[in-house]
Amino acid sequence: MSKQNIYVIGALHSGRTQLIHALVYGTFGNTETETNRHVSRNVARFGPIHFDFSEFDSSNEAMTVRSDVPRVLVYDVHDAASVKALTKFAVKGKTVVVATKSDDPALAQSSPAHQAAAQELVVPTGCPHLTVSAKTNAHLGDLWEAIIAICFPETASHTNSNVKVKTIDELKSYWTAFARSFSDNLAWSTTANGVNMLTYMKMAEATDVLEMACGSGLLARFALQNFLSPTAKYTATDLSPAMLEIAKQTLSSVDGNRIKYLEANGEQLPFENDSFDRVIANYVLHLTTDPVKMLQEVYRVLRPGAVAGFSMWGRPENSPQFTINNVALKKLGVEMSSSSRSSFHLHDLQKTSDMVRQAAGFSRVVAYYTTAPFDIWTSSEFRKRTEGTETIKAMLKDLSAEQVELFWKYCEEEFERIQREGSILRHEGLIVIAFK
Repeated sequence: MSKQNIYVIGALHSGRTQLIHALVYGTFGNTETETNRHVSRNVARFGPIHFDFSEFDSSNEAMTVRSDVPRVLVYDVHDAASVKALTKFAVKGKTVVVATKSDDPALAQSSPAHQAAAQELVVPTGCPHLTVSAKTNAHLGDLWEAIIAICFPETASHTNSNVKVKTIDELKSYWTAFARSFSDNLAWSTTANGVNMLTYMKMAEATDVLEMACGSGLLARFALQNFLSPTAKYTATDLSPAMLEIAKQTLSSVDGNRIKYLEANGEQLPFENDSFDRVIANYVLHLTTDPVKMLQEVYRVLRPGAVAGFSMWGRPENSPQFTINNVALKKLGVEMSSSSRSSFHLHDLQKTSDMVRQAAGFSRVVAYYTTAPFDIWTSSEFRKRTEGTETIKAMLKDLSAEQVELFWKYCEEEFERIQREGSILRHEGLIVIAFK
């Protein structure tokens, strides 16, 4: 990752020295909080960010700053004089505005003079505007994330404010409802690319393994029986308690002393830093609410020199298993809503590799595409295996009975076309291996 300068602009008495101390050392004032630890972890990952504030003073009316350089504008909410001069330095997409605030009750309310001056601080739309407080360390984590976003915008490229993304709670509900159907009909297809990924990860050398979104447990069983040493420990986590129960059934024949099961959100892992030497995330990064948060958590729990493997949906044009339904709907004349984030949103190898590298600071990232077959031989079997899935049910819920039958007829025609071409129903996976 290349070095990135960021200017910190504010009056000399605005508290910016304390602010940068907070970002670099993880504390604003003397209070140690979870926010501080969060900030400290991020600082370790983003060492290439260099804060340059020694030569800048917003009271210098003649001062200019290159428009392409990220900047943090700092003002004191109790100091009207430090506000107005900052306006000219705000650049859309390159600016974070920070108000530093005293915790002294006598200064808790901004003065009328400040309120008047603050109205003259014109901040472009889209520039984060946060307040940090010495005693509470309020919003330091949010501030650091905002700084990362303007220094390395690629790490936020997966988001789009106009696209609906499932929340963690929504994902938990969805996969709990989908658990049995997925495990019975689809799990082997995604496990195939997971096995491919583990083959490259030198799992025989692992001693402590974490699997996120373990699902039905098929990949865990394969890893424990074929890749891992008899002494290796395995922690299987999933957001859905229903999935964990299925995984326990799948792994019942494996030595239970080696396996720990835990319901866990991959964006907030309940483990100490440097806990594992392998992390497996098979078909989950493209589904989670915030992939960057998941990547950062994976980096945190990995030991130095350890390895993480991520697999996700590949390119749609190479994945008829996942696009055959859309072909049928198009023939039916039904438009699918584009308001929800596509599961293909991380399909681009280069962009996703860059995101993995820059989101958490991995030292090395390699990526490749691979293909997994869907073990279906006939069109009637396709309907039997997929019509009970949550995705299909959502697609068909507003259609008439006649339209539903036409949908399956068009799916059958597309399936037969693929077979006539000598191919199979399959999907492409993108695999990314990251080294800490």
